[in-house]
Amino acid sequence: MPFVVPTFPVMANIWRAASDVAGDPDVVAPCNVAFGKRVTTSAGGGVFELDELAAYLLFPRGTDIRDNTMAGGADRVEVPVDSGRLYRAEYVNDLGTGFPNEHRFAVGVKLVPWPAPLPPVFEPAPEPGPVGG
Repeated sequence: MPFVVPTFPVMANIWRAASDVAGDPDVVAPCNVAFGKRVTTSAGGGVFELDELAAYLLFPRGTDIRDNTMAGGADRVEVPVDSGRLYRAEYVNDLGTGFPNEHRFAVGVKLVPWPAPLPPVFEPAPEPGPVGG
């Protein structure tokens, strides 16, 4: 099964390290927050797991997101927009370069504290029918 380009179902706000996250973001981009089958291997060939506070942030090819190797430091990313869920972009790279499935990848390290999760959405209860019917 060939690897396909991911979908980007949510929007993300991206601020440069020197920017104030209370102000307007420097970049707004489509994003996908993923975790799961992606693994990293060490130089010795062993597989290691990333910190539980990390997530994989996937963006369309060429999205302007910067990690801590860039001048000024790592960007901060809020995804989804207006959620208050902030990550620091620790590692950014392009995946699938030269292929149609090329996209940008960032390891996002969770910045705490996060706001409380949104309450679950419940369907309204059906209206009761006539009594004794």
